[in-house]
Amino acid sequence: MMTQPLPQHFASCSCSSAGHFCVTQINMSRGYSRGARSVVILILSLLLCVVASQPLYANDTQQRTDEVQDLRYGVVLYHFYQQSYFSALTEALVGEQKADMPYHGDSAKLLRGGMSLSYGMSHQAEKIFSQLLTTLGTEEQKNRAWFYLGKLFYSRGEYDAAKQALSQLNESSLARPVRDESIYLSASILRRNGEHDLADEIIQQLPRDSVWIAYYQFNKGAAQTVAGDWQQGVETFKSIKDLSAQHSEALLLKDRAAIASGFAYLGAKQWDQAIGDFKSVRLDSPLVERALLGYGWAHAQNEDYEKALAPWQALGKRSVFNAEVQESLLAIPFAYEKLEAQASALTQYVNAVDVYEQELANIKAAKAHYTNTPIEQIIGDKSDLGIDWISGNEFLPLDQQAPYLAQLIAQDHFQAAIADHQDLLRMARFIDQSNARFAALQDALSLQKQVWQRSLDNALREKYRQRYGALVSVEKKLQQTMRLAEKEQDGQRLIDDKDHELWLTAQQAQQRIEQLKQAGVDVSEQERALRLYRGLLAWQASEQFPIKQWELRKQLTEVSELVEDTRQKLKRVESLSADRLDSEFAGRMQSMRKRIDEQRAGVDRALMASQNSIRTLALTQLDEQQQRIGHYLGQAKMAIARLYDVGSGEAEE
Repeated sequence: MMTQPLPQHFASCSCSSAGHFCVTQINMSRGYSRGARSVVILILSLLLCVVASQPLYANDTQQRTDEVQDLRYGVVLYHFYQQSYFSALTEALVGEQKADMPYHGDSAKLLRGGMSLSYGMSHQAEKIFSQLLTTLGTEEQKNRAWFYLGKLFYSRGEYDAAKQALSQLNESSLARPVRDESIYLSASILRRNGEHDLADEIIQQLPRDSVWIAYYQFNKGAAQTVAGDWQQGVETFKSIKDLSAQHSEALLLKDRAAIASGFAYLGAKQWDQAIGDFKSVRLDSPLVERALLGYGWAHAQNEDYEKALAPWQALGKRSVFNAEVQESLLAIPFAYEKLEAQASALTQYVNAVDVYEQELANIKAAKAHYTNTPIEQIIGDKSDLGIDWISGNEFLPLDQQAPYLAQLIAQDHFQAAIADHQDLLRMARFIDQSNARFAALQDALSLQKQVWQRSLDNALREKYRQRYGALVSVEKKLQQTMRLAEKEQDGQRLIDDKDHELWLTAQQAQQRIEQLKQAGVDVSEQERALRLYRGLLAWQASEQFPIKQWELRKQLTEVSELVEDTRQKLKRVESLSADRLDSEFAGRMQSMRKRIDEQRAGVDRALMASQNSIRTLALTQLDEQQQRIGHYLGQAKMAIARLYDVGSGEAEE
């Protein structure tokens, strides 16, 4: 059977087209993907030198009972486990500057180095780990530093240095997550250096359910296929299917391997095997569109155009935002032409032209949107949510232009750019809060000067009396609130402003429902939903009541103490000296003001650069789509002209 060449308009299609196979190797460390950042945080949790529920070393027979002996280090750990990594880093830096962690200084530095590595600050992390390796005394601490240093070198492509660092590890004594990743990194380095047999031998040390085996095998198959060894690449891809791992990440890798194997078979002109691989991809897989396209091309290359039509037609009904769907709009009429159904082919080409022209108009509008709209309006400002970007949270835009950036949004480098921008916004917010605190400090300093200057003034004493009266009034109100709350026991009196707004919203909804009922509208479903919502609010208020009650008691205690303190100060006010007008903090505050201004200016510059980078990434992606669809549009119009020309020639005959 003669193999049919691909039509001309597919000659420059994406790598998903038949006969044009390419595979991108997966690098779990370079650039620190969202998943890799989460892995680093998990490993950091395992490596913390605190009261441990699981020992770091496999041969540790007793549970670790180390106690936190430095208050500052305890605060660092608290923020770390609350996933407030920025605050944890801040506390660690303050502790190092003040030297108030004599017992856990090295552990805090290791923790800071690991978080810096997750934040992408590789040079700072390298400096920390390198310094620690010269001062650390225990094997455990050195093991941790060597692991992070090796991971850091690998992420920067310094494979010889990474190999040297990882060779210092005692892998048999490490916890499994750390050991598995170190084995994967070592094997990957050996394969990059051409030591394939040794790399394959080392990777076998991993358990069969380790996801790192799947990553290694996929990268190995990709390299073999790109080198032209189609058959060997196929065998490597197929080995991923036999792995026992069944979690979502492994299943997705298996789908990727099946698709890669299918296109490798296409490159080797083994159509039946390619069909089998494409059929093995899960129908609910995120990669099913690529599998459908390849499945159709495998049948087309086998000259079975009727079977090629089925997956292409199914693909053509999916979202046109997808590149495979766009390609299928040309593949369908191509198959009709091969089946000599010229009228159907012409209809499908005309439909493709209409779709492509509409998409080009939409992309033009999207480019205008991403050119003119402020970046914060596109990606949102999540800097006040208290969630650090190294937790793995993804940017998922909801505007109507977002689908055109779906491929870009799914890529780690774009998510990293968004995360960097959100981090800069968070830093700007912290600095602005520092400005507010600085203004409060200035007010306090000014007030202090006035207090010292007018301490014997009768008017000042009267102000103290007024303040004392105001505090007593506040104390009485708090006491009354406490009595009523304890009497009612439903928690509603102690809800915060946010929950109070929710209750008001529920009341407004009830009023609206009553109005609709009077108008004869069936609102039974809405009433049921509102009852459920109000029940949820009541349950939430009840659940929070003990906490709110404790907070109110604490506040009442503090106010009572303040009342007593103010009363005592009223007695001592006449003993104050009036000649202390300058504060020892004045010089420090002036220096602080300068630092804050410099830091804010630096963040503003970084924000501007980040905005330009994100905008460039988005516009570049849209340009690529515009060029691809423009190419498809040109080919569709040429096909229409060709079919009209053939038809007119037949009519003349």
